[in-house]
Amino acid sequence: MRFSNDIVIRNLLEKQADQNPDKVYMQQVEDGGSFTFKALYELTNKIGHGLQVVGVKQGETVLTMVPIRLESVYLWFGCSTIGAIEVPVNIAYKGNMLSHIVNDSRAKIMFIDVSFVERVLKEIENLSYLECLVLLNCREEQLNSFKITTNVEIRSWESFIENVPNTQPEMETPIAYSDAACLLYTSGTTGPSKGVIWTYAQGYENACAGASYLDGNDTFYSPFPSNHISQKLFVYRFLDTGGKLVIRNGFSVRSFWRDIRKYQCTGSGLLGAMADFIYKQPESPDDADNPLRAIFLVPLIKEVNEIRKRFNLKVYTFFNMTEICPVTFMSDEELNKNQSCGLIREGFEARLVDDDDQEVPTGKVGELILRPQEPWVFMRGYWRNPGKTAETWQNLWMHTGDVFYKDEEGHFYYVDRKKDAIRRRGENISSMEVEREIIAHPTVLECAVIGVPSEYGEEEVKAVIVTMNGQDLQPKDLIEFLKERMPYFMIPRFIEFVKTLPKTPTLKVQKTSLRENALNQETWDREKAGIKVK
Repeated sequence: MRFSNDIVIRNLLEKQADQNPDKVYMQQVEDGGSFTFKALYELTNKIGHGLQVVGVKQGETVLTMVPIRLESVYLWFGCSTIGAIEVPVNIAYKGNMLSHIVNDSRAKIMFIDVSFVERVLKEIENLSYLECLVLLNCREEQLNSFKITTNVEIRSWESFIENVPNTQPEMETPIAYSDAACLLYTSGTTGPSKGVIWTYAQGYENACAGASYLDGNDTFYSPFPSNHISQKLFVYRFLDTGGKLVIRNGFSVRSFWRDIRKYQCTGSGLLGAMADFIYKQPESPDDADNPLRAIFLVPLIKEVNEIRKRFNLKVYTFFNMTEICPVTFMSDEELNKNQSCGLIREGFEARLVDDDDQEVPTGKVGELILRPQEPWVFMRGYWRNPGKTAETWQNLWMHTGDVFYKDEEGHFYYVDRKKDAIRRRGENISSMEVEREIIAHPTVLECAVIGVPSEYGEEEVKAVIVTMNGQDLQPKDLIEFLKERMPYFMIPRFIEFVKTLPKTPTLKVQKTSLRENALNQETWDREKAGIKVK
C-alpha cells in the first residue's frame, strides 16, 4: 500500500508538535503573528472539541470564509482533528453564488470574518441548513448589533473556543487517507459551482509532486487563498516536512520582493498574470540578490529564462487542477522546453483525444484525459452531483476540459481551456496564444482574449487590454504590431481598453464576466475602422 493513515492532517500535526514543538510553522506578514507547531496543535484541538460540542460529526461539512490569514490554515486543521470536511468559500462571493455554496454544502456551522458577515445576513432567509455563525475578529458591541429573523445563532470566536480542552479529540473511527480532507468549489464557469471532494491522499500527492523541490529547511511565501489548491498544496507540504509558511493577505507586486527579503523566503509561486507583473517591473541592480532559490511557475511565460537569470532562481512547472494532482512535472534542469508543462509523471496514464474520445496523432491538438494508477489521488467525485462526476469520468477516463498537444519526446504543451478556444471561420484559435503575443507589446500590462458571436457565424476574436500605467495605445498601432507576430485569422477584430480585468483572488481572469457585455460602446471594431488583414 502506497499510503497510510499517517498522512492525514491530524496525525501529521501531532507528529510535528511532538518532534518540533517550538519551531514556527507559519507567520503572517501584515501583523507578524505566528504559530509554532505545538501552539497550532493545541488550538486546532480546541476547535475540534468546539465542533463536537455543537454537534458536528466526522464526515460532516464546516464552512469557512476568511481572508488569507493564519485562520485560513488553522480552521482547516481544526476541522480535520475530528474528520470534519472544511468548505472554504471564495471571499469575493456574494448573493446567489454565496447562497448556492452554503446550501449545497449542507453545513450547519460557518466560521466567517466579521467583514463578510453582512453578505450572509442578506441571504439568511434563503439558507436552508445553516444553524450557527461563528464570527472572527468581531468586537462584543459588533456582535450584539447583528439582528436576524431566523433561528441561526450568532456567536463570537472567543466563546466558541473557551472552556474546551486543548488535547486531541477522541474519535470512534480513525480518519483514513481516502476520506475527504476538504470540499473545494470550482469557479462555476460552465454552470453552478461544483464541490470537488479532495481526499487526504490527494492532498499529500499534491504536496509531494508539486513541491518536491522544497523541504523542511525552506520558507515558503504564500499569498494564495484557502479555497485554492495553491495554498492547500504548500500548507500540506510544510506540515509534512516541517518547513515554514509566510502568509500574505493577497498578492502584491510592490511588496513581493520586499517580503521575500524580509522573511528570507526560499520558495514561492507565480500563477497566471503574477509572473508577467513581476517580470515587467523596472530592472534593479540587486534583482539577483535575494534569498529566493525556487518558484513554481504555472503556466510558463516566454520570458521564463530571463526570469531565471535576472532573479537568480530555479523554476519548476506542472499541470494541475482541483480535481486531480500534478500529472506532469518539469524541473529547472529540464527546462529546455520552455513552453512545456513537462512529461507525464510515473503512476499516471494520459491521452489526447477528439470529441469522440479517439486519440489524436502526436503534434495534433486534443483534450487531455487521465487515469491514475493509485487510488484516491484524484477527487472522490463532485459533492452531491453524481451526474457531473460520471460525465467527467466518461469512458473511465478523467476528462480535464483542457486542450494540449504533445511532441515526439512526450512533452505536453497546454493550448487552452476547451471552452475558451475560439472557432473563427473554420480556424481553431487558442485565446492563450493570442494573449501571449498581445502582452509582448511594451505598452500592454495584461489582456484577456475571448470569442464573441459573429454575424458571419461562429466567432470573432476580442481582446480586452490593460496598458502599463494607463498609457495610451491606439488599436491600429497594436494591429500593426500583431501583423508581424501571428496569422491573420488570429488578429483581434474587437479591442477594448479597461483599467482592470475581473479576477479571482489568485489573479486568474474571470472571462465569464467579460462575455456578459462583450460588444459594448467602448469596443473598437477593426472592420468598421476599415482595417483588413490578409
